[in-house]
Amino acid sequence: MSYKSRGSKYERDLKDLLEELGFLAAISKASKGHWDVCAMKAETVFGGIDVPKVYAIEVKSTGDKTFYTTVGENKEQYVQIVRNARTYPWITWLYAVRFISGKKGKLWRIYDPLKEHIFRNTEGTNLEDL
Repeated sequence: MSYKSRGSKYERDLKDLLEELGFLAAISKASKGHWDVCAMKAETVFGGIDVPKVYAIEVKSTGDKTFYTTVGENKEQYVQIVRNARTYPWITWLYAVRFISGKKGKLWRIYDPLKEHIFRNTEGTNLEDL
């Protein structure tokens, strides 16, 4: 399976998982580093009012235990996503990394690019905790 088709498959998998968790989700075709999956979920704020919380998610996968945003194309995308996060602060910009190594099988972890730039499979947030 090529990297491109594997990436598309993981984007579809993430979209399906988010929908199972109650999100409205869409995939961006040929995202060019802007975002791969956009998701929205109602969040109750003070006064009991529901407002949509919007997530722009860059999807990555790795066979290693660590994903580095500081190398090659990953660095360029990371810089663009951090720039977007600072320009559009009302959108929550995230990385979703699928770790496909080890005894745990396939593990999704969520990372905030404004807080971290090296993503380890023992850190980050569970998908279910968004």
